[in-house]
Amino acid sequence: MKLFLFKYYLILISLTCLFSQSADSNINVLSVKIEGNSRFSDQDVIRHVKLYPGMKISGEDVQDIIKNVWAKNYYSDIQVYILSETSEGINILIEVEEFPVLNEIKINGNKKHSSKKILKEIDLLPGQILSDVDISKSINAIRNYYISKHYHNMEITHVIENINSETYKKNIIFNINEGEKIKIEKIEISGNSFFSDKKIIKQFKDTKAKNLIFFWRGTWDEAKFRTDKKLLKEYYMNNGYRDFYIVDEEVALNNNKDGIIIKLDIYEGPKYFYRNIVWDGNVIYSDEELNRRLGIDKGDKFNQIKLMMSISENVNPLYMDDGYFHFQAIPKITPVSEDSLDIQFLISEGELVKVRKIIISGNAKTYENVVRRELMIFPGDTFSRKKLLESYRDIFMLNFFSDVAPNVVPIGDNEIDILFDIEEKEAGQANFSMGYSGVTGFQGGGGFQFPNFLGRGQLLSLSYNRGLSNSYQLVENQSQTISQSFNIEFQEPWLLDTPNLIGGSFYYQETGQSTYSRLPFDQNRIGGSLIWGRKFKWPDAYFRGNWRFSVSKNSYLSSNKSNLLNPLYFGSRIEPYIEYNGDNYIFSNSGVSFSQIISRDNRNHPEFPTSGSSMNWTTTFSGSFLGGDEDYHKHVFDLKWFSPLYELKYGRNNKNVSKFVLFQNLKVGVVKGIPVSTDELSTIPPSSRFLMGGTNPYGNMLRGYEENSVGIYYGKILFKYSLEMRISLSDNPTMYLLMFMEAGNVWKDFQDLQLFELNRSVGFGGRIFMPMLGMLGYDIGYGIDIDKTNSNINPWQYHFIFGVPF
Repeated sequence: MKLFLFKYYLILISLTCLFSQSADSNINVLSVKIEGNSRFSDQDVIRHVKLYPGMKISGEDVQDIIKNVWAKNYYSDIQVYILSETSEGINILIEVEEFPVLNEIKINGNKKHSSKKILKEIDLLPGQILSDVDISKSINAIRNYYISKHYHNMEITHVIENINSETYKKNIIFNINEGEKIKIEKIEISGNSFFSDKKIIKQFKDTKAKNLIFFWRGTWDEAKFRTDKKLLKEYYMNNGYRDFYIVDEEVALNNNKDGIIIKLDIYEGPKYFYRNIVWDGNVIYSDEELNRRLGIDKGDKFNQIKLMMSISENVNPLYMDDGYFHFQAIPKITPVSEDSLDIQFLISEGELVKVRKIIISGNAKTYENVVRRELMIFPGDTFSRKKLLESYRDIFMLNFFSDVAPNVVPIGDNEIDILFDIEEKEAGQANFSMGYSGVTGFQGGGGFQFPNFLGRGQLLSLSYNRGLSNSYQLVENQSQTISQSFNIEFQEPWLLDTPNLIGGSFYYQETGQSTYSRLPFDQNRIGGSLIWGRKFKWPDAYFRGNWRFSVSKNSYLSSNKSNLLNPLYFGSRIEPYIEYNGDNYIFSNSGVSFSQIISRDNRNHPEFPTSGSSMNWTTTFSGSFLGGDEDYHKHVFDLKWFSPLYELKYGRNNKNVSKFVLFQNLKVGVVKGIPVSTDELSTIPPSSRFLMGGTNPYGNMLRGYEENSVGIYYGKILFKYSLEMRISLSDNPTMYLLMFMEAGNVWKDFQDLQLFELNRSVGFGGRIFMPMLGMLGYDIGYGIDIDKTNSNINPWQYHFIFGVPF
């Protein structure tokens, strides 16, 4: 590089001297002669230099001429001479030395790393012009490669090899002296008195010394070392040592040149505490309110991060939620004694800001009003940071989009535009609900679900299942029977763009005796429902209510009448209503029910939530004055909540993302019959009672146990608690691993309830959300409370989970 600069200035001086000798600022070029070129023609050189016979040049053109020459990177040397000068102009001679064309790259001396790997690091290709800059970059690339492999004292030189046949083609030979591997042997700290060497070195994320236990440590990386020094400074600043700095540092090889020793001499300074906190310029909010929001009291130790976070996360939102988008609070910190600081916040509240326009972009399939109706902020409103974030969350929770990026664009001092840039997902899913048991094998079915039907935000789901049901020793000599079901459902979540939901569903089921149902009889059911729902504004905007009216016609068939009269299912009361068709005994009834579902959902992500919760409280009333033959009331409370355990930083803006999440689920259910007069039939159908075990979609999941094997079949009381530790592997597609602990049981009635008699399980698994398929999962569970004396029951159960049950 120094040689380049010397030659650059040599030409510059040569041409500049020419103009200093001439009174005329524009000199005519009479002729240009080229010498030294072999690969390029004379006209090529003239075109590169841009000095043509007949042109006039001035002193101002000199810089441009020189820049054009060196920008081409074709020549290793250029000399410009004045052959002669007349009153009409000058004759110029240009002597060039061309860079060679690369013929072949050779590597010598590399014993521990192959030439193939080294060549991958070099940005050189045969046939290209081989400039000094390219050679320098290649040497640096090889050196960095060896440094990354801990060879810090390696040496590298190069030789340009001539080829006799073609003078302008050359080989380049890189001669490498690899030396020995070198790692960080020791980190020495001096000047510290408040924190130990061990505590200080612990703050380094990547710069660690090797030892016998952590033998893989010791990598030296200068860029990472700079980052680690910043982390050390942050550590001191966050513990009150505002004056901390590194006095001196030394990174050198040890005496044997087989290890790196890092020496840091630091100045800790005094530990500071807050004395007075003063606000200057605030009109909207009082000092007392701002102090309360800040959360820092007199006598607290100085903490740089806490101070800045308190301003950005506590004080700023107070103003920005009220429309003061341009609000600023600049802390002025003044030391007032050896260990005390005064803070004066210089406040600029700015003007109230209105929303001018809200722009939706990126929606190729989804209608714009589907996005706009989720907004909590509108054109003409006073800007509110809180409403903007709530709008972002509600749009994202539609689960129609893989990304939603809100952006605020200031328009003058008192107006802004809000831009939502969205990225759409695939609209449809092939949705399967399947399970796998080590004993019974696969169970389940599938269908299709369109959560954003025709881009209007409507839900259309369609499923059809067909297969064989096995008796599983419930009834002796019971043959296999056909099981099939059909279900179709449609929902319009925003009727006429109002927060009112309407929908309906129809289903038909033929269910044979199987491990799914655990029933000793077949079932035929046909029914439908109508649903209406609405978003609430109270207690908050996360609540909504749904009300469902359902009717059904049900038939239960068995070749053995006593199976229908079992008190676990219906009881002897139904005997007068049983008919016999020559093959089976049949009991038929009808059901009419009304359900209310109160829900609240403030999760921050539909597939991998890291915070928030979802709650569903379902109450069903059947029979009585509604009619039908099923008289009961049923209540199910289902609460799921998510807690971030650890946050990582990624991306250009060091965005925080929770990769480790604790998930908890509490589910409680009870169903009770409604007394009726003695001459009326009252039943609680099996479909309204509780099953538990496995991943059967007809029951309640408890992994580590066979399908529906936990507690009493078709009980009236349910309790279940789940705890999962989730670890995110990917955001797109969503993929995570999990470890779980679960406990639950089903009891016949309240008199049998024993909350401490729970079936427990532990295990692990994983989930992935795939476009057009939905959720795919696999879990391995161990049933802690399985009867180990029964050799036919395996305490290890394997569960495939495909999609979400319809």
